Amino acid sequence: MVSSLRKTIVTRLQVILIRLLFGNYPNFGAPNWEFVSENWIERAGVAAEKIISTGVCEVMDFGAGNGRLVEMLRSRGWDGHYVPVDLVSRNSNYVALDFNKPDLLPNIKIESIAIIGSLEYCTEVPKFVNWLSQSTTFVILCYNSRKSKNGFKSYYSLLHRKFLLWRSQLRQLEIIELFSQNDFNLVLLESDKNGDWFIFYNNELPKFSGNTSDRI
Repeated sequence: MVSSLRKTIVTRLQVILIRLLFGNYPNFGAPNWEFVSENWIERAGVAAEKIISTGVCEVMDFGAGNGRLVEMLRSRGWDGHYVPVDLVSRNSNYVALDFNKPDLLPNIKIESIAIIGSLEYCTEVPKFVNWLSQSTTFVILCYNSRKSKNGFKSYYSLLHRKFLLWRSQLRQLEIIELFSQNDFNLVLLESDKNGDWFIFYNNELPKFSGNTSDRI
């Protein structure tokens, strides 16, 4: 009871702070509301370039939001098949899935899955990565890994992550090991102000391409 009340109070305080910071944004809190910063737009552009670099013809975008990634893909000439995924279906093209309920995720096969700035909110990362290993050949991931190992910086880092409602607290090496345990090979690792970028290749699955309607 006390724990639940504490979480409610913290969440309310976070909402109040967001309103103070972004209160002039139109439609704040509406179902399709999305705070878009220059960094987020830049991150979507970087993600698009990394997806294109793999040569894939189809991508499922976990945490698609308002579709910033597909805009960047199209603007760069990519004309492949795009499947937006989010907690809620924003239109008829969206697939509503929750990676925090991995046991309920469907049996699919798709060439690549992009997870750009959303894995931080996953509470079931090992199970979700296992599902990825059975579902896709490529994973393009942008994740804010924990950097500090101990001391005050580590405590501050955790406090900051909790304030942002990030549920997973993985370090870079932990992510690599987790994907490796699920038959993924690391083919790219880079870091920038948006976080750590990973591209994983699953050589246990064939490289899918073409119409996904019979596989999703």
